[in-house]
Amino acid sequence: MKVALYLTDNKNPHDGVTKVLQETLKAFAKTGLSEKTEITGGVLLLRKERRGARRAAIEADFRETMPGVKIRYKNTAYPKKILAPAEYLLPMNYKKIFGEKADVYIFPLNYCPANKPKGLTAVIIHDLTPLHAPKNGLKAAVKRWIHKKMYKNAVKNADVIFTVSRHSESEILSYYPMAKGKTVVNYCGTDAAFFAEPSPKEKCAEVKEKYNTGEKYFLFVGQDRENKNLARLLNAYALLPEEIRKNHKLVIANHSRELKEQAEKLALPGVVLLNGIENDDIAAVVQCAGALMLVSTFEGFGLPLVEAMAAGVPAITSNVSCLPEVAGGAALLADPYSEKSIAEAMERVITDEALREELIEKGRVRAKDFTWENTANTFAKEIGKRLCK
Repeated sequence: MKVALYLTDNKNPHDGVTKVLQETLKAFAKTGLSEKTEITGGVLLLRKERRGARRAAIEADFRETMPGVKIRYKNTAYPKKILAPAEYLLPMNYKKIFGEKADVYIFPLNYCPANKPKGLTAVIIHDLTPLHAPKNGLKAAVKRWIHKKMYKNAVKNADVIFTVSRHSESEILSYYPMAKGKTVVNYCGTDAAFFAEPSPKEKCAEVKEKYNTGEKYFLFVGQDRENKNLARLLNAYALLPEEIRKNHKLVIANHSRELKEQAEKLALPGVVLLNGIENDDIAAVVQCAGALMLVSTFEGFGLPLVEAMAAGVPAITSNVSCLPEVAGGAALLADPYSEKSIAEAMERVITDEALREELIEKGRVRAKDFTWENTANTFAKEIGKRLCK
């Protein structure tokens, strides 16, 4: 079986969506089906990516994150700002990008082009976050229109739509009723490293010094995007009693310029803003945290939540979107639109030892429901079922 995998939007190896795809491919490689499957990845390169160190870095990242995938690189004339809409609003030359015709075409990042390829078409729609962006201003309205059109193309052309939570599925069906009968809920998994025994004291001491976390800390892992609600999280931290802030830092793994300016205005010594965490350190940084914070206003799945539960770290998350579904009663819920609610949850998880132990125990059990093997098997099963029709 020949599979074409569109990878232009997966050039960032640390992006959550790329991680989902990478781990699914690793798990798929362990199944018997992988021996009968030839996967070709298609990547469009911008002008500045075509040669030199940038090209070498992209190729190295794909070799690491997409094992067993033959990558074809093709140049694109589109500038970066319009590449994404151009890819998905206009017809695509599939032969140019993938070479031979494939039996299955997979688009892993929410969208697929205006013209359907001549093969089974699978799209992974993680969420409809762009449609929940602020509604003010012409620029925001144009962006929403573009994303609505791109999602519509995906729903129209897909033979099967995989999505990562029942909440995301209900959103897709609400916006695009034509998706009925095409959707399959396929939960994400959890990296086995987070299930491992707690990191050695030496490793904990190393990452705490390296990232200036202090002995105890609240941790946010992810990108600084509007739906991540980091501005309210900062303000909630400022509401905590001074004694708690003195002994528990707030560590944010990635931040924008705006968030840095807000932190400087608050002038809180316990706020640590990082420019990312190295892959070799991420499991230890999570395992050594006092609590994981994921108080997003909207998510498709919320992978850091499951990773924290697997690591035996109490998690505080939102009472909206897919997060209560994924938490399954094993995390402390807060209202993401209320800084007071977030602060109260942060104080409880630190001061109530019985609650901490309950969250740790329930979290470890809940995390076992999410494995990459299940994700890969569901994907292969649903693709196979449709190929046999």
